[in-house]
Amino acid sequence: MNNFGLRSAGKIGGIISLMESLGGGLGIWLTGVLYDRHQSYEQAFMLILALVFADCCSGPRSAAR
Repeated sequence: MNNFGLRSAGKIGGIISLMESLGGGLGIWLTGVLYDRHQSYEQAFMLILALVFADCCSGPRSAAR
């Protein structure tokens, strides 16, 4: 709250909650689609691995002041 102020806390929390919900729902669905097509979870795990790696390589995030 120190970085963005108390007024923005509700909006930021709502956006985070929305993204978590979308990611959770779409992640389960996409994993099922990949399993149905390939009869293996390997493709889903490789996708997750690539996304985690891309996030780690994107560098540290800092709040604008």
